[in-house]
Amino acid sequence: MTSKKIAQVLLCRCSKNKNLFGITIEKRNDDNWDMMYSYPIDEERAKSEGFDMTSIVADVYSTASYGGCPFCKQTNFVRCGGCGQISCHTTGNTTNTCGWCGTHMTDIAYRGKMKLKTGED
Repeated sequence: MTSKKIAQVLLCRCSKNKNLFGITIEKRNDDNWDMMYSYPIDEERAKSEGFDMTSIVADVYSTASYGGCPFCKQTNFVRCGGCGQISCHTTGNTTNTCGWCGTHMTDIAYRGKMKLKTGED
């Protein structure tokens, strides 16, 4: 028997050009989710689809097939300590600017599970 996949859309902004995109994440087990693919998304569509209406607590991982941000190709992301939103993040950098609110982040570290706003895929 094939089990039904559980997928959500995670909204993200490119930290370089501030463009909005969606990341489809699939539940692997418990609180572990895999980033499967990303795509540019229109602001109005994101709002009308309610892609930020659900909250999950998740540890999110990049898969081998995940192509990263559709604009800058970064495969990492960071959650802003100011607004709580997600932006792509350049590997190896110890600083990042939030693509949503412009907060300059200097404490970039893996901290495990995060509360994320998502929507149904």
